[in-house]
Amino acid sequence: MPSVRVLKTHRLCHNSLVRTPHRGRHKSTARQAKQQSIACCACKPVTNLPNGLTVCYASKYDVTFLYREIFAEQLYLQHGIKLEQGDTVVDVGGNIGFFALFAAQQVGPSGQVVSAEPIPTLHEKLSYNIKSHQKWCAAQGVPTASITPILAGVGSGQQQTMEFTFYTAAAGWSTMYPDDEEVQGAMQIFLERSLSGLQGIDSSWLTSAGQLLQSIAPKWVTRPIERLFVQNMLQQQEKHVCSMTTVSEIMQRHDLQHISLLKIDVERAELDVLSGVSLLDWQRISQLVMEVHDVQARLHQITNLLKHDAGFTSVIITQDEQLTGSTIYNIYCSRQQEHSHRSNTTESTKLMTASH
Repeated sequence: MPSVRVLKTHRLCHNSLVRTPHRGRHKSTARQAKQQSIACCACKPVTNLPNGLTVCYASKYDVTFLYREIFAEQLYLQHGIKLEQGDTVVDVGGNIGFFALFAAQQVGPSGQVVSAEPIPTLHEKLSYNIKSHQKWCAAQGVPTASITPILAGVGSGQQQTMEFTFYTAAAGWSTMYPDDEEVQGAMQIFLERSLSGLQGIDSSWLTSAGQLLQSIAPKWVTRPIERLFVQNMLQQQEKHVCSMTTVSEIMQRHDLQHISLLKIDVERAELDVLSGVSLLDWQRISQLVMEVHDVQARLHQITNLLKHDAGFTSVIITQDEQLTGSTIYNIYCSRQQEHSHRSNTTESTKLMTASH
């Protein structure tokens, strides 16, 4: 899941102290104006995905990585995790909305998706992409669910507001618990392993130059350069004070009787989010996929919570090969009894479809 890979997803904000300044409005033709009539001036720049969908983004590296991870590799539908027509999905750490768009297509018109993102700039782009996706699906004849965007941070419920750090050059790292050293360490591991094949990184002239440098220069030369590269991205930041909510409050406010899949990607705020789910509500959540930063033995603590408090019968921990040795892991949780029922329902649907 999105991790320290020049892209990530995050929580939600409100009442921001700092907003990204507009860089001016681009002149556009009447045709472009019509196509982008749903965009506000903050929703620039835009690009087209391989499937033809026009999306707005915050940092250019996010687009290629997130599309590959979410749509191509289907990272969130691995290790037995399933989405079916009519399911309900809650996306904590919505970023620019790629997972929400993917989930909406998986659960169809009878399903629903709620996506929470705190940073105002990212929330605006998320909202733009939801509308763009709706128009694209209508034009392509692709059935999709409605997506409800929320502007607020998801936490434990102990604070009404929290300060978030928004990294304008790497939106996926944005967090309410900044840790430059952890980011530096994980990114150095990722860059060393991904540049050789340009996996997970946009194939721009910058990454091509990095690939060349890595092939001809020793590590004592390349590592300081990689560190400076990450430091430069971390220095491009803004602070925002965001209003907070909890998963249980989202369920109550939006009348969600059941969550088929809870997705969490919140850069070191994982325990806060999990602590904001009541014991009763845990029993109404069938599946969970989350990224965990194993700082201060956090992975062990979270795993115990998911097994005992949340009651998941299957808890699978994985780590991306490109991040082996880092603090970043993915966790896939499900309830085996419900999972068997969902699998049987899917198989019955296939048989009914085949009989017709």
